Order: sequence, then structure tokens, then C-alpha cells
Amino acid sequence: MKYYKPIKAFVLMNSGREEDARDLFQDVLIVFYKNARMKDFILSAKISTYLLAIARRIHLKKLRDNRKHRSFTEEMNEPELIENMYFELYAAKEQIIYRIDELLNQLGEICEKILIGFYYRKLGYEILARELGYQSGHVVRQQKYRCIMKLKLLIQSKDISRQNIEITL
Repeated sequence: MKYYKPIKAFVLMNSGREEDARDLFQDVLIVFYKNARMKDFILSAKISTYLLAIARRIHLKKLRDNRKHRSFTEEMNEPELIENMYFELYAAKEQIIYRIDELLNQLGEICEKILIGFYYRKLGYEILARELGYQSGHVVRQQKYRCIMKLKLLIQSKDISRQNIEITL
């Protein structure tokens, strides 16, 4: 049910009815099942993001097919265009967060705590040292440097860059 609600909201905001949302959700589950059974299938986003992307593609295709001779973007009003752009950005952001989370998990627990503490929580070296049980902030600073080097090697080995972070949906 938690995967149905965002799809229903998307359909209702894009010229659909609740019945359309139920039908679409069934179609989405079938597509997801077929994709998941493929040998080369790799889920590189949250399930909710993946399902919503499938739903979006199917629903917008149906809308375009129903409006054969008119441009879909001409039919949309500004709020609908903004909503669609927002969804695209949200899906891209979810994908990037998922990839960053994957990388942090591969670095190990200590590196993850140091990098999140320093960059996300904006904690100083001394505070991190106390939280993590290190003798001084200098030790945390050295460990942070090692973690960053490890992260860079990991990124290079996976050939990840800003340009090749793609949504694989």
C-alpha cells in the first residue's frame, strides 16, 4: 500500500482518476516483476522511486496516446509542467542519494560516521573525536583524509562521475 499512494497522487495530479491509478498500479507491478526476473536486472534506486518512474512513463504514454494530434506539453498548464519537472528532479536526487549511500556503506562504518559527521552534520574534529572515541581531533582529521582517498579510489574503480550518474529506469 505504501507504494500505491505516490502513484495514485501522481495519476490524480495528471488528468487521471482513482480507477486509473488502480489499473496503472497493477500494470506497474507486472512491469516490475518482469524486469526483476531478467538476469541482468540491477535495482539501482529505491523500489518506490523505480515503481513511480515506471508509473510515470506508462501514464504519460497513455495520456499522449489519448491526445494523438495535440502536443502533450501544449495541453499541460504551468503547474502540471512544474510538477513533472519536480518529479524528474526528485527521481534524479533519489538516485544520487542511493549511489552515495552505496559508496558510504562500502567504505565501512568508521569512514561513514566520520564523513557524515563532518560534511552532513557539520561537526568539528574534536567533537567527532569524542563521539568516536579517538584521542584527538588530529586523529579524526587523518582518518577523514584516508576515508576520502579510499572513496576516490572506489569512485575511480566504479567509473562514477557527475556526468555518468544516470537514472537507470
